[in-house]
Amino acid sequence: MIGEDPQLIVNLKNQENYIKVQQKKIPYRRVISLSSDLLAEKRENVLNTAVQHYYRQACAVAEGMAAAEEYRSRVNTTVRERK
Repeated sequence: MIGEDPQLIVNLKNQENYIKVQQKKIPYRRVISLSSDLLAEKRENVLNTAVQHYYRQACAVAEGMAAAEEYRSRVNTTVRERK
């Protein structure tokens, strides 16, 4: 688990990753791979850089989804009169 809100949930075994935003789970279909030496914290600064990179990408996806939902809600409530 990476971050607070949004939170990136990573499963390194089966790559079923998702982003948890408030109470919603958004599938995150990017492959996240970290080598065994990074996971063993042999190169902590490289691990931190990789984790921050993946988290920034997930935040961008979450922001895009929020913007799309807001746009969709505005579009769906607009009523047009046909003549």
